[in-house]
Amino acid sequence: MSFLNDLKSLKKNILVFLKNTIEMHNDFSKFFKNKNFKSLSGMEKLYTHAVSHTEEIIDNSQWLLIKLRPVSRDLRKIICYISIAQQIERIFKSVSRMARLSPHLSEHDGKIILQLDSQIISILKNVYTMIENWDLKMGIKITSKHKEVHEEYIHNIRNLYEKKNKSTHNTSQNDISFILCLKYIERCSDHIVDIYELVYYILKAEFIHGI
Repeated sequence: MSFLNDLKSLKKNILVFLKNTIEMHNDFSKFFKNKNFKSLSGMEKLYTHAVSHTEEIIDNSQWLLIKLRPVSRDLRKIICYISIAQQIERIFKSVSRMARLSPHLSEHDGKIILQLDSQIISILKNVYTMIENWDLKMGIKITSKHKEVHEEYIHNIRNLYEKKNKSTHNTSQNDISFILCLKYIERCSDHIVDIYELVYYILKAEFIHGI
């Protein structure tokens, strides 16, 4: 029973971590909309906390591996929990970097980033439900929204490229910040799909790639 409780505790930690990630994305939206750039240090602290949270999950997982020598499905869960925690930390890192770049975004580009980030929040909520209930049906929504984010990323990059080709001005700090924020949004979406693949492996003992 103790082992099962330890596994449940690990899953609970993952869900708390995911919930914190969703809250950080919401904080980013408020941060940008209110132009409250003085609170940037608070966003940095949230990322530092995320790193600590990842380390805690890894430590607990390693303890279970060493002390309890779990078998098959339980072993898959523990190993995947470590990887899921690392993916969540990378999402935190992307949002933290976006927050640092956001003061340099134009109002128009900022709206695009916020709209895309709202899609990331929606996908993260799907991931939370998937892990909470071990519901792989959520994978359809996750992969569908991931494709939408990727298409929006390509669309905006192409638009910017075409605009710069018609312009005689050099690439501005705003343009660079916009490109980087777009990339971080896309990376968040990629990390989320990686989490889905890990959950699929936990439940099906099979790898899926190329989503």
